[in-house]
Amino acid sequence: SQIVDELLEDYSLKRWTCHKAMCRLFQHFCSKETLFDWAFLACSADALFGLAFDRHGLEQDVRMAVWFVLLWIRLLYSLRVLPWVGPRLLPITCAIKGTLVFFLVVFCCSAAAVHAYYTIGLCSEPSPIYAAIVQIFRLGVLGDFNLVEFEGLDESMAAEPQDPVPSDKYYVAHAIFFATSIWVTIILMNLLVGVLSEHYSMHSETAPQAFLRERARMLANLKRRPWRRAWCWLCQVWHR
Repeated sequence: SQIVDELLEDYSLKRWTCHKAMCRLFQHFCSKETLFDWAFLACSADALFGLAFDRHGLEQDVRMAVWFVLLWIRLLYSLRVLPWVGPRLLPITCAIKGTLVFFLVVFCCSAAAVHAYYTIGLCSEPSPIYAAIVQIFRLGVLGDFNLVEFEGLDESMAAEPQDPVPSDKYYVAHAIFFATSIWVTIILMNLLVGVLSEHYSMHSETAPQAFLRERARMLANLKRRPWRRAWCWLCQVWHR
């Protein structure tokens, strides 16, 4: 009976150890940093294979462009643990994370304006949905607009600069224009500046603590990597 209990206890201990190791592997390989690393490695391999096999065309150019974008983002993300960059970089990223809900509000309001513009059918070049997105983005986010283009009229064919004859959608287009400019351009964009400033000031006060936590988290992630444990185990076996 004692031998059976010891065997069961040893089996339970090994099973618990195996389960714990599998949980650590799952947490490591399914973390957002590891998923970004996998995506970066896949894009890098695809772009480098394209260069090695001398592929040309727009598709290869797009792959190279995506790879270079990921390279710069990875470089910027790697600088967060340096003492002369991290305390100034982390408040920026934290401020952006803290305003995600506000970005969602801006997105929904802009999407409503895009949907209204697309439903009215004011502009159809190069495609109705893309024209609606461009016009609302120019007006709502950039504050840049041309009422003639917004109404979907073409003034390039005129011999002299003059306003074209208003169409039957003139008042509807101006209603969308006024609603978008007041609600998105004036109210939400100014609120966004204020919210970002407030969050940046708040996180700047705790930047040293956030920097130390980020460094500790990076060291803990490096220590928990499975290949590091395998390398340590091989070194121990080799020295024996």
